[in-house]
Amino acid sequence: MIPPRLVLATRNRGKVAELGALVGAGAQVAVLTLDAFPDAPDVEEEGASYVENGIRKAQTAAAATRLPALAD
Repeated sequence: MIPPRLVLATRNRGKVAELGALVGAGAQVAVLTLDAFPDAPDVEEEGASYVENGIRKAQTAAAATRLPALAD
């Protein structure tokens, strides 16, 4: 059986290590990053808050990859 996949909406290796450890710890989920999707666009952090920026990044990654996405 192929495990469900989740995209971390980042290319930052430090964030990948942090978020991957939290999400992947004991989970039956394949955690991918935007590095696996070279055509996925980067999102400028222009929101009024961290929350707005995270939502925009996750939505953009989900639309580009057609997978559930998580952003910080």
